[in-house]
Amino acid sequence: MERLTKKRVFEILNSRFKEGFLKLSSLPQPNTIKDLQKGARRVAKAIRSKEKIVVVGDYDVDGIISSSIMKEFFLYINYPIEIIIPNRFKDGYGISKKLLSNIDTDVVITVDNG
Repeated sequence: MERLTKKRVFEILNSRFKEGFLKLSSLPQPNTIKDLQKGARRVAKAIRSKEKIVVVGDYDVDGIISSSIMKEFFLYINYPIEIIIPNRFKDGYGISKKLLSNIDTDVVITVDNG
């Protein structure tokens, strides 16, 4: 069995990610994201009004991590939210009318849903 050294792990990852790893500088600037301010204002209003907020994430690793980040943020500001990770076989892929009809909430925040 091959011993995995730091160098060997780096070689394996480099072979799988030929374009290289993403850098923070390659992420879009927040001010270029369409309707970001509008969404932020809506969430702020929901918090001020004590509305129920549900975060719906995708079932893949990006969706789980994104949902976790949102949960950590709302825990930090001491605001209760619910996290829903839909079952793609039962609920379908992404946000669907069926899924939304089963959620009792005032605001839905989606993360990593296409």
